[in-house]
Amino acid sequence: MSEILQKTFKVLLGGGEGVSWSLPSASSPHSLSPALANTLRHLALVAPKDEAELCRRQIEQCSSILTNPDSTPSSLAESIVRVMFIDLMGHDVSSLHIHAVKLAQASNLLHRKLGYLACSLLLPGHSDLRIMLTNSLIRDLSDKSCVPALVTGLVATCNIVTDPSVLPVFLDQVIKLTAHKNYLVRTKALITLEKFCDLSPSLWCWRRGEGGEKDVQNTVITALSDQDPTVVSTAIQILSKKLVQSTILGDNLPSSPESDSCDNDSIIGPLLHVYKQIHESRFPRDFVYKGLAAPWTQVHIMRCLSSMNSTINSNARSVVAVTEIFQNVLGLEFSKETIVQVLISEAIKAVGKLDCLKPFLSLAIKNVSKFLQSKNNQVKYCGLDLLQQLFQSRPPVLTAPQEDNVIFCFEHPDLPIQIKTLNLLISIINKENHEKILNSILVYMKKTGSSNDERRLECVEENVPKIHAVVNKFCDSLDYTVDSLLRLIQCSRDHVQRDLVEHLKLLISSSQSTHRNSSKQSTPEHLADNFQTIDLASEEGYSEAELTKVQLKFCQLMHKLVESGVKNAVIIELHIWQLGCFATEENANRSIDVILETATSFQGKTAESTERILCQACWALLDIRQKTGINLPESCHRFLAECSGIESGERHLKMMNKSFRLRHESCLARQIIDNHPSNCNNSEEQSVDATNIETSTQEDTIERGTDDIEVAQETLEIQNFDEMADGDKETKTELPDLEEMDFSLSFLDEIVYADLCQGGEAYVPLAMRHPSSVPTAMKTSAGSHNSAGSSWDKTALVTAPYQRSRTRNDTLNSSRSSLTPPGSPCSPTPSLPPAPLLWTAEGRREDEKEEGEGGDNVNSTEIQESKE
Repeated sequence: MSEILQKTFKVLLGGGEGVSWSLPSASSPHSLSPALANTLRHLALVAPKDEAELCRRQIEQCSSILTNPDSTPSSLAESIVRVMFIDLMGHDVSSLHIHAVKLAQASNLLHRKLGYLACSLLLPGHSDLRIMLTNSLIRDLSDKSCVPALVTGLVATCNIVTDPSVLPVFLDQVIKLTAHKNYLVRTKALITLEKFCDLSPSLWCWRRGEGGEKDVQNTVITALSDQDPTVVSTAIQILSKKLVQSTILGDNLPSSPESDSCDNDSIIGPLLHVYKQIHESRFPRDFVYKGLAAPWTQVHIMRCLSSMNSTINSNARSVVAVTEIFQNVLGLEFSKETIVQVLISEAIKAVGKLDCLKPFLSLAIKNVSKFLQSKNNQVKYCGLDLLQQLFQSRPPVLTAPQEDNVIFCFEHPDLPIQIKTLNLLISIINKENHEKILNSILVYMKKTGSSNDERRLECVEENVPKIHAVVNKFCDSLDYTVDSLLRLIQCSRDHVQRDLVEHLKLLISSSQSTHRNSSKQSTPEHLADNFQTIDLASEEGYSEAELTKVQLKFCQLMHKLVESGVKNAVIIELHIWQLGCFATEENANRSIDVILETATSFQGKTAESTERILCQACWALLDIRQKTGINLPESCHRFLAECSGIESGERHLKMMNKSFRLRHESCLARQIIDNHPSNCNNSEEQSVDATNIETSTQEDTIERGTDDIEVAQETLEIQNFDEMADGDKETKTELPDLEEMDFSLSFLDEIVYADLCQGGEAYVPLAMRHPSSVPTAMKTSAGSHNSAGSSWDKTALVTAPYQRSRTRNDTLNSSRSSLTPPGSPCSPTPSLPPAPLLWTAEGRREDEKEEGEGGDNVNSTEIQESKE
């Protein structure tokens, strides 16, 4: 048994015997009978394996008691209590719901209370049994003499009525009860009206008749002038909720009388009067909490005022009164008491919303600093949230110590505080403090990236794109931008890291590759030529000297990292990229050796990062070829052939396991390299190279025919190689309806037969190729086919005959059926005999009108008519 359940039983098990359903008193408290108490204790302590059986027996016992007409009211009440307890344990008691409805209609008020409680707990919100309680609720709401019955009816109405369509039945009676002489009834009536408005939001602005007043809204506003402070506080709480909702949705609502949530002019006067009474300590002592008079009422008053900026600005007296209110609250001494912190935080939020409170912005920042200096996690997080809200509405200027207080929150061990600090720092970065704050952010992200906490890594990684955007917006130095990107790359993963890597490549690409910018061809080679290094230096506005300095520094850094033994895949990829991007004739051979040595060490591995390294090596070799004009050694061509899956042998089998992206990009790079003109000075060597390139290109085209078809097919099916590598995104292909598909392939008859007549070879399925049935040469004339028809009669048919008349009309004249054999550019030869209908192991045979199949054959005249 849980501790809270033990405490509950200790309270319920009081003195006396039997269930005391009378009003509690000091001498006669509520108590449970020993039998009921033991039953509930057994249900709570039962072993999990015996729980279902025990609950089943209890449900049967309760059912027998509830259905027995001779059962006493006390036994019925105890059974309903057991039913509620079993329902809270998660077992189905839907068969006993009707008995809760019956108990709610009892004549005894206390029994009705228990029935209402059981109905609110047991009945689902969509249950039709709730409608059966309507008369009982109306009867309690119409009782003019018994206050407990009225209060019971109002409380039950709030918890049982969930269907907006029945609200008009209760609305008039509840509005009348807001003027009842008892303050408790008036308070419960206002709460019931708020519940009705939650079920049907349009009820808040509902008017009785055309041009009438808003009954519900005016009733709540009128309650602001009630003599009882409890009723007034309830009305203020309802108005604060509605005003906040209207402020949030105000931009999306049309400007019309119906869309106005509240009449602010009629609200602000009573609100200021109530606050004056609170400030002058006119509220009863029951409203004093922690030395503050009605603090929660003050909170709701401030929320109301924060939503009436335009109304306050239109009245000078209102501006003075509101300014005095918030000055008093902001002047409170910061305390560990939660209610004091709530008051101050509400005033700070109002500073960012009301124009008349702009002079208090510095005072609000000082109070926020006190929140940040607290050792309590909730208080510190609240301070960060308050400061972020101020920056979103009215950005202040923080001093250096205040910025340090925010940055120091990174040292807090609580992860939500760290993430909130990160979001806040991103929002307060400006031109003056961006280096200081960015350094703090990057140091924190590097520290977090070195940890093994997956949840922490995911939370930090979500903010990487925001930090990247801040870097691009405020950093004027290329050196600092590149350094920031390198540090962000270390803290990111997956597609976020890829975006950063590509942006870094574009940022520091050499601007000296003028031959790329001067090329105006719109060919695939041109697109691939410009894919790796696009010059953005002129767009960024960086000087040539600064760009050259950053490029040199970047190359030295990559070389140093690789030489020191760094195995990070992204670093190795960037190292290979810079070898190709910044290659010169002097270092070209050395760069090629390093690229091949690095890439060869990764061949045979299947990781996604390895695939990117090999792809980058292919493009780097292409860059060297284009920038320097040298002829790549045989080892480069061999490497590209292996990556594209052309080489045979064991290495080819390993490369076939590579992804289609590597095969596609290596084939494309190899093709561009082979077709790239040489820059050699010797014209004779140029002609020889050109001849070799042309010859090798033709040979390669023939050699990799099958592979290129596979790569092209896979490329058409999946355009995004990253998605293909991830494997978690499926490409969905929409197919036509089955009725529109031509499964007979009848449109191929004329094409195949015409080709056979012209001397084409007939196709023989692999499973049916045997020496006795497959001729050595199938290139025979149409006459030989006809003469051989008699010898094919006894050959087993591959397919069954079908009716040509069933051919779909849309395939007869479509592009699929308009193909012609060689030598016939326009249409099939009219003089050809009709196409045969049956396939044999040797090919197609002539139609022979057999017995019982006369209707299945069609002559050439019928075919011509069907085409027309």
